[in-house]
Amino acid sequence: MIVAGIIPTSTMIATNVRDPSIKDSYDTPFSSPSYKAGPLIIPQRVPVSIDYPGVVANGAAWEVFRRWQKPFLTVFSNEDPVTAGGHVIFQRDIPGAQNQNHVTIEGEELASVIVEFMNDNPLK
Repeated sequence: MIVAGIIPTSTMIATNVRDPSIKDSYDTPFSSPSYKAGPLIIPQRVPVSIDYPGVVANGAAWEVFRRWQKPFLTVFSNEDPVTAGGHVIFQRDIPGAQNQNHVTIEGEELASVIVEFMNDNPLK
């Protein structure tokens, strides 16, 4: 996909959510290959091996997370195959994630989850 500059964004999403009616909605913002640079590069930014280019920066970010004392909420979708199970490490390793009302979205609006989290954790 990267070499050809083509990513079948709409087909991938419509197939994943099993709703062919949304295909056109996802094609519209990507009217030419130049608009697909983001979707094409994102998979390359996921560190999948120890010698991956983003591993050092990713490790430094996790060191910050492991000391994070402020409230930290995880909100994951029950239907996202890419991030499935990702909540476990955040909830286990981030101190601010302890005792929070973490959410798995199942047809629930993300905004309402964020508002509830903010109300439960006012700035001090």
